[in-house]
Amino acid sequence: MSTREPVRCSGIIRGAGGEATCTVYAMKVSLPGTDQFEYVDWSVKNMSVNLPDGPYQVSAFGRVTAVAIRNGYFLNPHT
Repeated sequence: MSTREPVRCSGIIRGAGGEATCTVYAMKVSLPGTDQFEYVDWSVKNMSVNLPDGPYQVSAFGRVTAVAIRNGYFLNPHT
């Protein structure tokens, strides 16, 4: 059985010619039968600079994930 734990950390968002620090919230999910885990449901808050709409990469939790900003909201780029 997997376990889920809400977590947060400082992150960096880069792309569209800009960069900002931010706070990243996610759910840490353990993978059943292993000592491995994944971070899912990323949410970016408290950016140090307002960035324009476009594609970005967020670095947090020792990982990088793609997001997009549209009309001031963060979206999974597949949305």
